[in-house]
Amino acid sequence: EQEAEARHFAEILLSFIEYPATSASIVNRWIGNFKKLNPGDVAMLPRLKERMARYKECVGANSRLVQKITRGSFQFDNGTGINPSNVRAVYPDLVVKPDNHDKVRSTIRQLVRDWADEGQSERDAAYTPLLEQLEAMVPEREQRKGMRVLVPGCGLSRLVYEVCCRGFGCQGNEFSLHMLLTSYVILNEVEQPFSIECFPYVTSSCNHREIDDQFRAVRIPNTIPNLTMPPDSDFSMSAGDFEESFREEHHSAAWDAVLCSFFLDTAHNIFDYLRTIYRLLKPGGRLISLGPLLWHYADMPGEMSIELSWEELQQALEGVGFQILVEETDRECKYTSDDRSMQYTVFRCVLFVAQKPFEQFEHEH
Repeated sequence: EQEAEARHFAEILLSFIEYPATSASIVNRWIGNFKKLNPGDVAMLPRLKERMARYKECVGANSRLVQKITRGSFQFDNGTGINPSNVRAVYPDLVVKPDNHDKVRSTIRQLVRDWADEGQSERDAAYTPLLEQLEAMVPEREQRKGMRVLVPGCGLSRLVYEVCCRGFGCQGNEFSLHMLLTSYVILNEVEQPFSIECFPYVTSSCNHREIDDQFRAVRIPNTIPNLTMPPDSDFSMSAGDFEESFREEHHSAAWDAVLCSFFLDTAHNIFDYLRTIYRLLKPGGRLISLGPLLWHYADMPGEMSIELSWEELQQALEGVGFQILVEETDRECKYTSDDRSMQYTVFRCVLFVAQKPFEQFEHEH
């Protein structure tokens, strides 16, 4: 198992290290196709030469960001002994799967959602309703001190930061090493707001209205967590599978709230998630969730996946022992979308609040 973990960490690390090469391969394919055009067609595209040069400039800027993330992995305690200086020597034949290369590019877009001004509308739709429901639990800020909130599937940790800014203690939990390595840099190593320039859309060639849309620069982060959270904030992170990370008994009845943003549908078996959350919550504690039901393992051969409708999920919540206090359907949210694109997906999410009853009793699971 340790060897499998080390190999997995090595593959994710290599996916970042290889970003310049894999992105250059994408860009070179586009440039090669344009070069096949006849001169008359090229003459109709007066900015083509500029466009080709900008591809390489933007990939270069993203590569500098990715190198910063890679360097941060020296400090990231993964317990494997693998780092950028030895990963190739230890695993000379390791081939990175294409979907892990894709995740590096999608992580750059996730940085926009969580840590750029341009992501504010998505955060307003996906995070603000959760924060409002959390604050409604304890309207008086001074009474929030000592309360513990858990955010599983916290991604790049913006929601964890926002919870702490409102006076609660908060721990984020994340399984994805792409997310963990990237958030480590944002949370620990960036000292100036807007100091990193990235180009999140440069490797996406379709559905642009204007040439410049593909080459838009975004500056991150729009705030420095260590400098802007209250000085006595109880902020922490845990790495690993959600159920495994909180299996130990000392986590039981230890949390006042669990906030889930686009998380519940990452379950192999949603009943396991719900029972785990129920166990973690104190009596009177609340599960506050917003997201779709895009069950992540639904189309993966060989993977366990229980896909429920919202109607069935409500029944499961109540069957586990929760009381549903709030239910709002059709909350429209986008996810790492490009607002200038000619195509994007809108999720019609459900916002709900489910409470573990105050009465102490053993519920038949």
